[in-house]
Amino acid sequence: MNAHEGDAANTGIGAFIRARREALGLAQNALARRAELSPAYLSQIETGKTSTPGAAIRRRIAEALGVRHVDLLVAAGELAPDEVSEVAPRWPTDDPARVLAHELIEQIPDEDVPHVIQTLRGILALAVAEERYRETAGDPAAAP
Repeated sequence: MNAHEGDAANTGIGAFIRARREALGLAQNALARRAELSPAYLSQIETGKTSTPGAAIRRRIAEALGVRHVDLLVAAGELAPDEVSEVAPRWPTDDPARVLAHELIEQIPDEDVPHVIQTLRGILALAVAEERYRETAGDPAAAP
């Protein structure tokens, strides 16, 4: 192992995954099974011998470890902790609907995000148009 690989094994996403796995008392083979990965591939991730895995694999690993996908993104250096803390207030834990929405958003494959955003914008535009229609028509169901 060269010096760079040793550094990668002690920091980043691999170190985070290994530390969490060990804290849970899981053998590498057990986590690999839970995440539906080969033990060899998981070993490469933990030791930093492979690049950061794609979103689908990160999500499976996060679920198997009982952490959020965003926690792996922070560990990988793809998001800074302050970026995550800026988003957190938008998803208050006292609102179950927002928590559920956040959980669902985390599960959207990266390649589908643009389509989901486009669909949500369309739904919001329809809701705004309906509210304006109700206000102008004098509908008693309209919001004040």
